[in-house]
Amino acid sequence: MAITVASLMPGNRLPSMPWTEIPLLDKWVHVMIYLVFAFLWRVEWERSGGSSSVFWQRTYWVLGTSAVMGICLEVLQAVLQSGRYFEVLDIIANIIGALIALIGYHWLNKN
Repeated sequence: MAITVASLMPGNRLPSMPWTEIPLLDKWVHVMIYLVFAFLWRVEWERSGGSSSVFWQRTYWVLGTSAVMGICLEVLQAVLQSGRYFEVLDIIANIIGALIALIGYHWLNKN
């Protein structure tokens, strides 16, 4: 829910601070938000139980759903004309964040 609200907030309501001018900061924020989102979702899903045979199914589901959510939010930014813009690099950053989270989750589960 927080990702949706933050993604669809009108551009003029976003804080403007000197550090927000750092090149590619926006992309790193996307990576971190989707990394945390996908990791926490994956951890919670595993804690809910289930056999180990569904491990990869759940992992692919989290990755796919994270990607679709990121794409939909980018499209909505363009459609709503709220001062926010559709950016392919944001979608790529979202997917990279989710991938890093799931690789990290797999690595932690393996060790």
